[in-house]
Amino acid sequence: MKKLTTIFLTTLMAMSLNSCTSAENKKAEPKAPAQETAKEPAKEAVKEAAAPAQAEQAAEAPKAEEPKAADCPAITAEALKAMVQDEENIFDKEHEAILAALRCTKDDEIIALINSQDQKVAKIACYEVGSLYNEKFVAPLTAIINNPAQKDLHGKCMHSLVTMWLDYPAHEHHSEAAYKATMEYFQKKPRNNLVPAYDTFSYIHQVANDNSQFDKWKEQATWFKADEFVAVMSDILKDKQANWLSKNPALRAVFAFGGKAELDKLSPVIKELDDMQITHIYKELQEKAGK
Repeated sequence: MKKLTTIFLTTLMAMSLNSCTSAENKKAEPKAPAQETAKEPAKEAVKEAAAPAQAEQAAEAPKAEEPKAADCPAITAEALKAMVQDEENIFDKEHEAILAALRCTKDDEIIALINSQDQKVAKIACYEVGSLYNEKFVAPLTAIINNPAQKDLHGKCMHSLVTMWLDYPAHEHHSEAAYKATMEYFQKKPRNNLVPAYDTFSYIHQVANDNSQFDKWKEQATWFKADEFVAVMSDILKDKQANWLSKNPALRAVFAFGGKAELDKLSPVIKELDDMQITHIYKELQEKAGK
């Protein structure tokens, strides 16, 4: 009996000891989730501290220049000629392709195309460069319109100059230098059948139907004086030596920039001209003004 009692007590003590040891081991075990939770705020703090320095380094780092595409070679005179079927009527698709090619070409090389002895090349270049809105081309274009011997290029050059300062219909770009060159050309006297040529007016008499676009343009183009412009166009109408074909766009330009008030002032001039086409345009504009 004593032996049984002794065995029972020994077994009970052993079980109790194992239970205590197990409990102690559980207390000593590290709590992994708690430690990971404690580490995360520390990591975030390091990131936040490093962020301003990284942002400053990114701001100071110079931006790498975009390399020209391998398939974007400078346009040559022969390639330019091949892109257009008729230099007098350049289609929209041709226009976009030419501009893409010109954007890959250095300014000096473009100026060489403007001054090309090949008339087709020169006409295309003179007509298209205005859509690049680069004032470096104002000087070579102006030299051509001031040279009577290059009269066949005057209309193309003026198209680019007007595009650079008026930019119809978007009215997003403006160039004081191009505007001054345009005005000097139209003010030139004595006028004759060649100066100003009727095709040099381009779309000078057109402004966007959305007046807000043109109003924004005028806010930026502070050098543009509508009364000065209208006065020059009116003077062309009054000049008996001026080409009668140039009077048509001049009259439309007066209305576009001066409205009905300026149109009414020209009533005696229109009667004196006694020209059927001019009279028809005048009546058309008066009807438009009355709507």
